[in-house]
Amino acid sequence: MDGGRRSPAGRGELGRLEDDLLFGVLRRLDRRADKLAAALVCKRWLAVIRGAYMRCTMLHVGALKAILACCPLIQDLNCSKCIRVRDEHVVAIAERFGPNLLRLNLASNKRIGLAALQAIGAHCSQLQALWLTNGTFDDAALMPIASCHRLKVLGLANCRVVTDMGLCCVAAGCKEMEEVSLKWCVGVSDRGVDMLLTNCHAIHTLDLSYTKVTEAAMRVVQRHPSLARLTLASCQFLDDPAIAALRHGCTALQSLDVSGCEQVTDVGLMALTASAIPLSSLTAAFCSQVSDNLLALLPRFAALRCLKLDLAPITDAGLTDLVGASSPHTAHGAAAVADGAHTSVAAAAAASADPNSAAVDRRVEGAGRRAAEGASLTADGPGGAAVRAAPHGLPGAAQAAVPQVRWAAAGCWQLEEVSLRRCEAVGDEGLTALAAASPALQSLDITCCSAVTDATLLALSAHCSRLSCVRMEACRGVSDKGLVALFSHCTGLTTLDLTDCGISDSTLQGLQHCPSLQSLKLGFDMDVTDAGLRSVAASCSSLTELDLYRCEGVSCTGIAAVARSCPQLLTLNLSYCQRIRDAALIAIGRHCPCLRNLEVRDAPHVTSRGLMAIAGQLDVSQAPQLACGAEGSGQVEGGEGEGRVAGCRELLEVDVKQCSGVDDHGFIALAKGCIDLRQANLSYTRISDAGLAALAGMACMTKFNLVHCTHLSMRGLEAALNTCVGLKKVKLLQSWRPLISAHLVADLEESGCRFRWMDKPPLDALRSQP
Repeated sequence: MDGGRRSPAGRGELGRLEDDLLFGVLRRLDRRADKLAAALVCKRWLAVIRGAYMRCTMLHVGALKAILACCPLIQDLNCSKCIRVRDEHVVAIAERFGPNLLRLNLASNKRIGLAALQAIGAHCSQLQALWLTNGTFDDAALMPIASCHRLKVLGLANCRVVTDMGLCCVAAGCKEMEEVSLKWCVGVSDRGVDMLLTNCHAIHTLDLSYTKVTEAAMRVVQRHPSLARLTLASCQFLDDPAIAALRHGCTALQSLDVSGCEQVTDVGLMALTASAIPLSSLTAAFCSQVSDNLLALLPRFAALRCLKLDLAPITDAGLTDLVGASSPHTAHGAAAVADGAHTSVAAAAAASADPNSAAVDRRVEGAGRRAAEGASLTADGPGGAAVRAAPHGLPGAAQAAVPQVRWAAAGCWQLEEVSLRRCEAVGDEGLTALAAASPALQSLDITCCSAVTDATLLALSAHCSRLSCVRMEACRGVSDKGLVALFSHCTGLTTLDLTDCGISDSTLQGLQHCPSLQSLKLGFDMDVTDAGLRSVAASCSSLTELDLYRCEGVSCTGIAAVARSCPQLLTLNLSYCQRIRDAALIAIGRHCPCLRNLEVRDAPHVTSRGLMAIAGQLDVSQAPQLACGAEGSGQVEGGEGEGRVAGCRELLEVDVKQCSGVDDHGFIALAKGCIDLRQANLSYTRISDAGLAALAGMACMTKFNLVHCTHLSMRGLEAALNTCVGLKKVKLLQSWRPLISAHLVADLEESGCRFRWMDKPPLDALRSQP
């Protein structure tokens, strides 16, 4: 700078860089606020940032004009956050970006039809990924997508009007597809799946959840050699023969999900264990007929790493079979027995396919008899584990063909993730065996396994030093002894859920061995106090999520300690912590700039001043003395209460339900300071028309909860609903329904907004409920 004068913006050292080099510098800015600040430096910087954008998320249709004019190089456009996109908007996008566009997300836009998809087919010849989730278009509108010959990813989840015809046309034109989601496409049947897989040989990920596919579709799937991930959750027409059909092929299948398939039992899944399928992940959650029988044969999947059996009727005996070690003397005999069992299952599947064939029935009976004879030869072998016949299986000869064999399992020694949520019959015996045989275990979910005690935790601490995630909500049989041992030996823990485990401050002192902890949930742990939170703050500076739901012993002092020590905090739940006051929120606003999600339900001492601090709109020097609960009054954070609070400018979700001390001042501050705010639960607060208008005018807002907001007028509510261009979900009081314009509600629902009409008691009655 000559003569001591400052260089004009953009003409300093960075100003001498070429545009592409300048963009290389500016693209390293991670925070959205920093990018916006850089764009305001000068017109050149603004032009460089806009002109080099290749990825963009559109939050409301009003921004489309600027995107079309200033961002010519867009390759990835996400319109799923803006539910009011119409045909004319998509036509403009397709015409402007045309061959450059590689990825387009139009999920949840229900007003997209033939014209929009014709424009995509005509102009976006290089498109590789397209999401049309929750669309209301029909087959005729979907057909033009067949012109996108390079399409690799297609998301049609919940497109309930689409049928086999539309899917067949797309499959005929888009033969390079690799990932397809047909979840909730109730119009798609076996024929559509057949045509899809016949034309698209590169598909490796297929989601058929909640569809009406049957065994015929599975016989097509098993002939598809490249399929690696198959999701069949809640396919009610799939049974054991359908699942067993996969065993003849699927040589690349790594992940299978049959969650909620009510007709699938042990028999169908057992048939897969005799195949060459290299399965590494199996999910059979909420399958009431999957039990211990299956676990004994799972060691056949040598690559199995992930097993999820939530709410399945398995027991300790099954887990012992899963990881049981066999001696070399019995291994060969056990394998022969298993082969006999699988032969019987295969024959049973064939029998179910042709129930009138007497020859098939004879083959099934013979296979079952041979397997039973093999079982009797090894029943007394050392290390054998009983496999009990399933009470429900294949029809007719199928059930008779399942022998009661004893399987000497080689053991699933490489398991890394196990989920046994709500498996109430699982206890210490099975989990101890699992821990001893799974040194590679990294994630364990035993939520609501009430029989678990310290014995399980001691086994985990002794054998599973790689554990990084433990979820054990409602395991009230554990104590400080087991938990401290777990913390001492599993020092790499990053996720820990101790909700409703009855822990105390002494337990949290053991977290000094877990410096990498990022997520900690302590909900319903009534004995946790500020002393425990100080231990967490001193040990876990990397914490990003803290859940203190109904921790009634926690006050401002503990929250302030956590805020000072955990600046990376993203999610904080203080709901029903009734000792929380504004001082806690001021500490959070001062030290946790990255906070994204804040819940402070039913905090009667929290006022608008606390929300102003969260929004960065509070100057503490004007009111340095704030009460801090029963601990008395004092400067916020012990003498650090001067100056303006920086706030949590990246806040996305806020929940202040039942905070009766919060009024428009707090909500207007949020609208000014937290420009990315998307969801707000304002039920039972003192918000009025002015506060709601400020929040409704925010570009990112998508969800409101406004139950029992008695200071709102119908005119103010309707104006806010009209103003909020991205609104997706609104929760209102049932008694308000006849008072709101029916035309307005219908128009919003047509755009994709969902209304929930609640019948809730007033605040006084709500607080009196247990």
